[in-house]
Amino acid sequence: MPLDPLTEALSLIPIGVVAVGLFGISVELYFHTNSFVEEYSEKITALVIQANGEISARIEQLTQVSTAVSKQSKPGTIFPVPAADITEQLLSEIRRIGAEADEWQNCLARGKSYLRRSATWLAVDATVIVALVFILALSIPINPFLVIEYAGGIPTILLFYSLFQFRSIETKLDKARVG
Repeated sequence: MPLDPLTEALSLIPIGVVAVGLFGISVELYFHTNSFVEEYSEKITALVIQANGEISARIEQLTQVSTAVSKQSKPGTIFPVPAADITEQLLSEIRRIGAEADEWQNCLARGKSYLRRSATWLAVDATVIVALVFILALSIPINPFLVIEYAGGIPTILLFYSLFQFRSIETKLDKARVG
């Protein structure tokens, strides 16, 4: 038994409300990027300053090793620790600490990017829902489940992927200790 047009129109209102809600959430996600940057920029700055202090300490150790080696030339020592090994160890620690500092700075940019991508994919999903409302309201002979599957499936997967990546960056920044 077919529904009258008024009943059909009223049944589409919840779908439209969901679409408008998704657009609103998408805009909110997009504007949340600024608060994300504000929230974590001080922590990242402190982590980078801490890394720079550690690098300075390693450089100081490196200069101490080089001056100690030049003063130390005892021919009678058995198995002396070669200065080249200590130097290489300190240089690799400096590289590791520098890479960590770069990683902290990149986390902020990547988190912002993932959050904005999430907002974009959510807006695409909302657009698919709006298209679905028009398909149902205008009784266009297209299967609405195919529209949801093909037009909304990939953006939804990409939305969840971007949100997962953002959340992992946020968790990493929350667990970081400045000390």
